[in-house]
Amino acid sequence: VILHEKSGELGGQWLAASAGEDKAAFRTITAGLVRRMEKAGVDIRLNSAPDKNAILSEKPDVVILATGAHPRDLSGVDILPSPEQNGIARLFGIDVLRGARVPGRKAVVVGGRYIGMECAVRLAEQGYETSLVEMNEIGRGVILRIRGIMFRRMMEAGVRLFPSSSVFRLTRHQVEIAHGGSVFPIDADAVILAIGTVPDKSLQEHDFGVPTHVIGDCRRIGDARDAVAQGTELGLLL
Repeated sequence: VILHEKSGELGGQWLAASAGEDKAAFRTITAGLVRRMEKAGVDIRLNSAPDKNAILSEKPDVVILATGAHPRDLSGVDILPSPEQNGIARLFGIDVLRGARVPGRKAVVVGGRYIGMECAVRLAEQGYETSLVEMNEIGRGVILRIRGIMFRRMMEAGVRLFPSSSVFRLTRHQVEIAHGGSVFPIDADAVILAIGTVPDKSLQEHDFGVPTHVIGDCRRIGDARDAVAQGTELGLLL
């Protein structure tokens, strides 16, 4: 078995979900899987993103595509005067949770599910003036117990919450949101995007000439349980 990973570390989005001192137990899952793969003799190749020809050069009997998903960017939002000149940095939540530097001291997190809430809490605890903007209910879809913990931490850290709100324009050092039937400007040095992901289908258009299976988020966006279940079922099938 050959496993290609385009980054320098195995784990994908689980790395972001397990970042932080309070998530140490989560990281044992990835470490345990890596040990099992090494013991089983899996050829793990990091910083490797093979194209069709590179995959075919291995002469595989079966190809499994588990390329995951890309963070979703803003769409339908005016950025004035231009993305290069409006003075607001744009980062993805998953990168912030993995340690990306957030410039300035005022941050607006867009997206109020788990990753968005975690970003907002961490930034506020680090001293950023932090606002969290969510189109629907903040914490929607998050396990009730975890949601309660996150709300308590956000309140204690002073995160400003804007549920049922949407971003429609980025101007010079401000994020303008539609909130409560009016336009509300929020001063910002950085916008953190945690508005979901888009399946990475970059390899799915190819015919590899052998049985090919697509699993995980590149097939359909789900959660960790979905990915583990699909991988386990396919492993047993093969």
